[in-house]
Amino acid sequence: MDNQCAVDGCNNSVMQEQSDCPLHCGKNSYSTDFHNNSLLSRFYDELVTYILDQVYNLSFTAPAVSRDDFRDFLKDELESEVVEKFVRDQIIVFDHIKFPERDSRDHFDYFKLLKKLKGAHFNYCQFMYIYFDLGDFESFFQDCDFIKEWTVFPLKILGNVNQVLYQNCSFKGDVSFSNQFNLFDESNYSVFHDCKFNNEINLNGIVVNNSLFKNSVLFKQRVNKLTIADSTIKSKFILNNLFVEEVTIENVEFDSKFEFKENKIKKLNVINSNFSKIFDMYRSEIEEVNFFKSIFSDFAGFECCKLGYESENPTTFKYVTFLSFVNFRNAIFNSGLDLENANLKEMPNFLNVSLSSNNTNRETLRIIKHSFDKVGNHIEANKYFSLEMERYKNDMEEEPWSQEKLVFSLNDKISKFGRSYFRPAFLIVILSLIFQAVIFSYENNYLYKIYPDFNSQISSVVGFFNNVAISFMPFSKFLHKGIEFISLLFYIMYATLIWQLVVSIKSHTRKN
Repeated sequence: MDNQCAVDGCNNSVMQEQSDCPLHCGKNSYSTDFHNNSLLSRFYDELVTYILDQVYNLSFTAPAVSRDDFRDFLKDELESEVVEKFVRDQIIVFDHIKFPERDSRDHFDYFKLLKKLKGAHFNYCQFMYIYFDLGDFESFFQDCDFIKEWTVFPLKILGNVNQVLYQNCSFKGDVSFSNQFNLFDESNYSVFHDCKFNNEINLNGIVVNNSLFKNSVLFKQRVNKLTIADSTIKSKFILNNLFVEEVTIENVEFDSKFEFKENKIKKLNVINSNFSKIFDMYRSEIEEVNFFKSIFSDFAGFECCKLGYESENPTTFKYVTFLSFVNFRNAIFNSGLDLENANLKEMPNFLNVSLSSNNTNRETLRIIKHSFDKVGNHIEANKYFSLEMERYKNDMEEEPWSQEKLVFSLNDKISKFGRSYFRPAFLIVILSLIFQAVIFSYENNYLYKIYPDFNSQISSVVGFFNNVAISFMPFSKFLHKGIEFISLLFYIMYATLIWQLVVSIKSHTRKN
């Protein structure tokens, strides 16, 4: 029939100028649907018929009340305790129905029908309305589309395999949580399972007893922005394999485990929040990271994370307190690390950490060095000592020249603060060649041929300095006769280079 709904299995009449019936046709705004050939009232009537068909056509046993009594009770045309008790035991499966916007003042408000039932399984349904606040109504949303912004209200769950409220659903608009969650103490189910979010998720000013996310292991969760503020999360917070532009956690108390693994985030801000149990961000990649005035009471794991972006601000833990062990093993800090204002009760694990020292301050490098020294890993400790000294030298660049600045500059030029043993070894060889050239020139009188007219004056000056050098007892017996002062200068340079070579070699070998 031409006027029959195009949806398989539906025998309802179509709406004017459409191919589907009121239950299955596309919906628009409330005002548009209200004036569209009485779409809303026709939807109400067809929904009553749909519920009746579910109860009377699919039942294996004869219902205890008549179809007419059931219909009259739904439409508030009959009062009967027997009928009411029967109706309130009914769970309806709504399949591929597109629910319109509604107004509670309408006599054809479909919420009035739903509230009379025990619950419903919404399967492949579409919702134009922005929330479901049906209280004790048992609900399960599977493969549903929420076209506009959606507010999550605390609902009783209709039992299902995964014990979740929303499964494989798609949310086109922003998702927020009603503050009525503060009054909802049931924690026997999770809210979202493998759902898609096109925009933001916002939790603000609520207390959550439920697990918010219960995704499949391999499911890739995508969200534009996740904001949790002024809330208390009492249950485990587990959200892995997340792709998101920005995550903001501000003024939040996490009473249970916080698991945030293998996520890819452009910007993460954690502000004035406390984590009472394990905090785990294993193998997450975050371009911009900022922790501020937060407390980690238990283990905090950042193992194998890639944090920061090249040439940007360092990963910062400002006024952050770690009351237990922190693991940064195998982490990569592309834009450096800032722990200068962090409070550490225990030394973190920095094994195999890679970081940009240019954006890492000296205090952070000192903390890393000390952590390796404490566990006896002196090779890595010496590496970060060199980086610490190099950073100190860079910090002194704008200061006027001083003895300390000169010493640091020489250390950098000679051995890169102990990181290079090739440089001092090479300089020793060069210095030896120069010294031998000086001795050869002296013995063959080449030095006296440079300025022959001033030989007498040069000899008197050289004689004075040679006598001074001879009086320097530790080196006097090693000085070359006739050029004692020059020999002394070379021996001092030898001693300096040999010391730098020894320090460099020790920096690359384990101490006993």
